[in-house]
Amino acid sequence: MYEMIYQLIRSFIELIYFISGIVLAIIAIYGLRQFKIALDQLTVSIKQVEIGMEQVSLLKHDIEVRNKRLSVEKSIEFIERYKNTIFPLAVKHRELMEQYEYSFYTEDVIDIKEFPFSNQDDFKKAFDKTIKTEANDLFNEIELFSSAFTSRLADEELAFQPLGKTFVRLIDRNYDIFCVCRSSAPYANTVKLYITWKERLKKNELDKQINQLEKARSKIKNTKITPLGLDEQLEA
Repeated sequence: MYEMIYQLIRSFIELIYFISGIVLAIIAIYGLRQFKIALDQLTVSIKQVEIGMEQVSLLKHDIEVRNKRLSVEKSIEFIERYKNTIFPLAVKHRELMEQYEYSFYTEDVIDIKEFPFSNQDDFKKAFDKTIKTEANDLFNEIELFSSAFTSRLADEELAFQPLGKTFVRLIDRNYDIFCVCRSSAPYANTVKLYITWKERLKKNELDKQINQLEKARSKIKNTKITPLGLDEQLEA
């Protein structure tokens, strides 16, 4: 009897083991299938991310191209503004200076950041209101022009080539008047653009001189005269 019970339990256990093997196999197959589905979804997600990144890169490039185009357009616009507005005001200013027998500033600007002018008080006393009003009109236009480049709305490097020397020379020649006018308005953008272009002009001039010196140096022959007897020793 015990043997029958033992055989019955053994058969039951074997049946459970057999069934569990089938169940585990089914679960494994299902698991593999789910894993494959998840892997496929992951692959799709990765591709979607890659496409998204490519679209972002294209969008970024498109924005950069648009911004560059807008910057160039604004640069051209303000170059034209300088020619059509500031240049006529500068001519008018020069004529008015000549009419009132004022001389243009010819001394070196010592501190371009602070724009000091030692004789400013004496100059203010002799400074005609007509010239100051006209000069303020000129410098206000220059400040508006400068702000377009210091705010990076327009490309200052693009405007530097045609206007750099003219702009710096205009401020240099009117340095004393500019100092007086700055007492009521700082003209911070004009100062910033002036410093940027003034220093670049100096660097370009130094680079030009260095190139000229190097060319001149390369044309000089480095000849030597060998002492008697030494040339024979060298040959030996």
